[in-house]
Amino acid sequence: MLSAARHPALAPLHELAHLELLRRVQGEPLGGDRGGSAGRSAPLVDGDLRLDVDARRATLADRPLALTVREFDLLAFLIAHPGTAFTRAELLERVWGWDFGDQSTVTVHVRRLREKIEPDPARPVRIATVWGVGYRYDPASHDPASHDPASHDPAEPADGG
Repeated sequence: MLSAARHPALAPLHELAHLELLRRVQGEPLGGDRGGSAGRSAPLVDGDLRLDVDARRATLADRPLALTVREFDLLAFLIAHPGTAFTRAELLERVWGWDFGDQSTVTVHVRRLREKIEPDPARPVRIATVWGVGYRYDPASHDPASHDPASHDPAEPADGG
């Protein structure tokens, strides 16, 4: 039997966005071999932050997070690639699917995410600004003593620079 995961043309329209997000988060080509797994994706978890990609549900300290579609997609992508720095252009391409566009779109979405997931959005610990590059997701579950203070400049604007 043909499945929507293997043949996106068979998927209802509302499922295509979900398949696309999974493809981007997992780095798989749409319609590529998924090893026959028809089960649910494992949730993305970082300490008290949990994303259920299949249900498109996010919680922080067991409280629901109200995220837009793009905020959810961006957060899922970043959590799936911890410790990797991405330029704004790379994020536009890999999360939005755009090969061009206003990179301030990424900056605004990062600022909004920080307001929702960081204890102090002006001094983020999860979504770090990598000066001259872009952004990196640092898992909250890592040792706080190992946090690189050079990745955040206290003079950084609260909007994510």
